[in-house]
Amino acid sequence: MQEKEKEAIAAICLMAAVADGGKSDVEHNKWREISQSMGLESSAAVVQRVLLRKTTLADEAAALSNPEMRMLAFEMAVCICDADGTTTPREKEFLDNLKTVLNIPAPEAAEIQSQAEDFAMAATAIPPVLAAGSPLLPQALPPDSQGPTDAGIDQIILNQAILLAGLELLPKSLSTLAILPLQMRLVYTIGTRYGYQLDSGHVKEFLAVLGVGMTSQIVEDMARKFLGSLARKAGGRMMGRIAGAATGASMTFATTYGIGMAAKKYYASGRKLTMDDVKNLFRQSSEEAKGLYARYAGQVEQSAKSTNTLDLLAMVRGK
Repeated sequence: MQEKEKEAIAAICLMAAVADGGKSDVEHNKWREISQSMGLESSAAVVQRVLLRKTTLADEAAALSNPEMRMLAFEMAVCICDADGTTTPREKEFLDNLKTVLNIPAPEAAEIQSQAEDFAMAATAIPPVLAAGSPLLPQALPPDSQGPTDAGIDQIILNQAILLAGLELLPKSLSTLAILPLQMRLVYTIGTRYGYQLDSGHVKEFLAVLGVGMTSQIVEDMARKFLGSLARKAGGRMMGRIAGAATGASMTFATTYGIGMAAKKYYASGRKLTMDDVKNLFRQSSEEAKGLYARYAGQVEQSAKSTNTLDLLAMVRGK
């Protein structure tokens, strides 16, 4: 039964990836990552039955009798369709049909789609300047002036790693969509602290060099939630929830910390480091952060308790 659930969700995600009739590499790559993250043994068979039209949305939905699985399938499909920042009319029609066959209540479906679109669009925009008084307020300095202290930048990086790790502990799956825009803002903030005026294109290119993007992070998070759901069925609800959340929080903490440290050293060097150097710094710092997580796990939990999911989009927009 577990393998059938995996196949059904993977098939629905592939249908989402091809729903607009185009061949978006971003969407197709996301589907491949979903299959790999879920440990799907028959991904080739799923591809064949979807692309050769040997299955329908109703067929795949029938394999998902658990309401939680149906909701997860819908969330993943929505994220696939919004992977490039926009939802086409054909993708919207696909999601409307999916909502119906999965029996997702209209208000819940509308909320998920609205949040996904907002966060996807935020990830394509220049991270906004933060409100006055924010601990992450960029203070642009000329490159030849006295730069920020290492300790000050390190604290910004640590604070953001704790905040974003806490988002993984929130109950709403789509809280994950806030992570990439906030990581973009972290790079933006660090760059401006060292006197560089950055745009969204530069920030996204910097993260792409590190292998960090909306695709990989959403897929990994959704796959953890999927596998956590299976764990709950096999060994108890609490076990699966705790295992999935703790893994997600520690991974996001490490990734965010690694991004920040790589950005700090890159801009502090006057952008003279090679991209290979930057990638190595990211890997080294991320590994270091994995060892640091246990020390800050309590603060991550406190951050999650004080973060209102309704305020996430406002946080992304800097309001």
